[in-house]
Amino acid sequence: MKKFVVKKLDALLTNTGDMALKRRAKKIIQELDPQPNEKILDIGCGDGYYLYLLSNLGIQLKLTGSDYDLDGLKNARKNLSKKIPLIQADLMKTLPFKNNT
Repeated sequence: MKKFVVKKLDALLTNTGDMALKRRAKKIIQELDPQPNEKILDIGCGDGYYLYLLSNLGIQLKLTGSDYDLDGLKNARKNLSKKIPLIQADLMKTLPFKNNT
């Protein structure tokens, strides 16, 4: 991951008080190693925490969030850009996404 992205991620996580969440979020995003114009689907996005981090890294990404819980999606909508699609879907059933998209 590029240094400017790591610095941006560190800055975004500065006020995260839960150290386990902070370490987990950093590890997940570093392992994901998002690249410009990459499509990323967050299934079980909840309130959009990871989508928020990804959308603020300074990389152009095509993000989508999905969750079964409508209240979680409503909170995510408050926390995220309107450009990020949020879709209610049940992971245990067929997801509304085509294969390889």
